[in-house]
Amino acid sequence: MRGGNQRAHGGPLLSRLHAVPRLALFAAIVLALLPAPAHAGGRNAPRGAPVPQAQQAALAGRVIVLDPGHGGPDPGAVRREGETTEKFVNLEVAQRLRQLLAAAGARVIMTREQDTRPVAPGAAAPPGNEREDLEARVQIANAANADLFISLHADVLPNPEKGGAAVFWGPRTGYTYPGERPEELVQRSRELSHAVLWHLVAKTGVVERGAEPANFYVLGSTRMPSILVEMATLTNLAEAVFLTGEGFQRRIAEGIFNGIADYYEARHNAAVVADVTLPDGSIVPPGARLTKVWRLKNTSRVAIGPGYRFGCYAGDQLDVPAEVPLTQVVPPGGEFEISVPLHTPQGDRGWLFSQWRLRTPGGVWFGPPIWTLLMSRGPRPVDPVPALPAAAGAAYFPETGHNVSAAFRRFFEANGGIRLFGYPRTEELVEDGRTVQYFQRARLEWWPEAAGTPDEVRLTPLAEQLLGAQLPLAGVPLGEAGSGGAGDDALVLPDPLQPGVGHAVRGAFRRLYESVDGPRLFGLPLSEEVPWLEPGLPPERAYPVQTFQRVRLEYRLASGGESADDSGDPWSGVQVSLLGDEALRRRGLLDPPSPIGRIG
Repeated sequence: MRGGNQRAHGGPLLSRLHAVPRLALFAAIVLALLPAPAHAGGRNAPRGAPVPQAQQAALAGRVIVLDPGHGGPDPGAVRREGETTEKFVNLEVAQRLRQLLAAAGARVIMTREQDTRPVAPGAAAPPGNEREDLEARVQIANAANADLFISLHADVLPNPEKGGAAVFWGPRTGYTYPGERPEELVQRSRELSHAVLWHLVAKTGVVERGAEPANFYVLGSTRMPSILVEMATLTNLAEAVFLTGEGFQRRIAEGIFNGIADYYEARHNAAVVADVTLPDGSIVPPGARLTKVWRLKNTSRVAIGPGYRFGCYAGDQLDVPAEVPLTQVVPPGGEFEISVPLHTPQGDRGWLFSQWRLRTPGGVWFGPPIWTLLMSRGPRPVDPVPALPAAAGAAYFPETGHNVSAAFRRFFEANGGIRLFGYPRTEELVEDGRTVQYFQRARLEWWPEAAGTPDEVRLTPLAEQLLGAQLPLAGVPLGEAGSGGAGDDALVLPDPLQPGVGHAVRGAFRRLYESVDGPRLFGLPLSEEVPWLEPGLPPERAYPVQTFQRVRLEYRLASGGESADDSGDPWSGVQVSLLGDEALRRRGLLDPPSPIGRIG
């Protein structure tokens, strides 16, 4: 039972207890007095048995504070028939649990080791009231910089026929003092509570009453994962008798110990082998019912199977069950598949992302995060299509899944191909009454009224359109070529938007401009050559760029930082920016980059 702000509901001690059949009472007494059975396997071994190496590896060096509730003048709950007093039960179980944890290599600190109130660090005597008692327990745990805080209690319930175990963890808010508990501690305490409760119930056979949040002082003020365990119920006659027996107390200690070891992932792990269906980045239609399948490997030290679950704990829910049970036994090192039904929402939603992990029967997450990453949208012009029949005379580019044919193909092949235009992003489209086709670096327009002339296919002035309100940009007076201001090697061309103003084209940009019929393909310059820095890169990674009406040119140094100007290739060191992709993204026709890095 929790005293003061340690307990969920205050109230006087129960003075009357309903009778139970004598046979049940006799059975309870016999079971309570029997020692714990020696099962095969270290987790179920009685005191004195060796601790498994997996648990030793997980618990070695951990600092764990055990807090036997009440003590001294505060008896906790008292069962008059039989004189069962909670403070003694709490201390006896804590001592047994300390032996198990110490044998596994943990450093155990007790808030009290005898029938007294706890003494705070630096204090000369036990506290004189309940508030100071609770504060002393918190100070002991925080001063030790503990990894875990476990408070042990026995509960009372209004109905003496009810019994069982419960575990509490501290929520984020709701305490009687200002401040909030960090969300990380809330989550870790919740996981610890589920693990301890499952193993406690499995070991003792008592009824599971649940793991719940409670705004107890000791759960909100400690600076580590903390739980309060109601080991059994003193108001239930059978459990009250059990609690006085050495065998039952030992089972309680072993169950809590197993839960702590499970929390630290002493036994469990897994690895992702492959996405069987719907690999990352898959495009899926809105409102679709799909099945995502992963192949995983059990890298645990033990078999996993029924009782274990695969749960979604973050991201878009996608109308899926919160957990999917494992249905087959998988030995250590074995591979298995896990399937999850998905339902994508209606309407274009863009990237859909959800995270999953495996979970032990005790509720502890383990293994790496496993996710789904899907693009939910309807058909778009950028979606890949099959190659056209050979009779169509089209060139197919599997890199992006699109064809280039007829006048666009002739223009593409005659004017630099992939270097200038990149790969095709769409098939031919009709926009604003004109046939067009998008490429990574450009947008081509077909002008049938100019058929048979060099102007039959033209490049859209994408750079001018994308810059929009940023134009015009500062330039130099026309006529400065070779006269000092623009430099002797500069070609000064007029800015089409500013009469009397020009821009100097120099070096590698000038060589390329003059070698490829720059006025027709690039248009006139809209800016000077300026440094450009990609977001997130250091200043030394800046590179020169210059914007023309139809393209933006970038100058990149060759590997090793040496100039590529002397190679004889006018394209050496120069590349065209991906303005076609940018135009498609601004129109919502090309997906944004993936919101997460590549898995694996």
